[in-house]
Amino acid sequence: MMNEELWAEAWRAVESAVSEVAWELSIANPDLRWRTGYSKPQPVFPFRGYASATADNLADEIEGIEFTVDCQHEGERLRITSDICYPDGRIMAEGPTVLEPEGVHRSAWVHEQFEAAAEFLRSNKAMLRDLIRAAA
Repeated sequence: MMNEELWAEAWRAVESAVSEVAWELSIANPDLRWRTGYSKPQPVFPFRGYASATADNLADEIEGIEFTVDCQHEGERLRITSDICYPDGRIMAEGPTVLEPEGVHRSAWVHEQFEAAAEFLRSNKAMLRDLIRAAA
């Protein structure tokens, strides 16, 4: 079983990417407000993390941006997914989806997957910047 400390440590990589992206997107829209967080471990979802951005001056059809990282138990293994979406759930970009291989050191694997999710967010900065500019 994984503890909250391990999830918090892995999440720091994502928070670092969110900070970078938030800073760059603030140039396109200085009114963006960001929130990040994650839920405490649950039986099926041991981790659910998010970063969301909203601004009063965004077009109604946009409303904001959300980036999520979900970890779900599938039997004894974990499935980790990430995506960038609108608050209503419409997906803008799907990130890596991975199923934990058998016999892997779980905490190291989780860290690697969170790094991959962070890189996915970073790799979509230009798309997000264009969306924010068009929505302002």
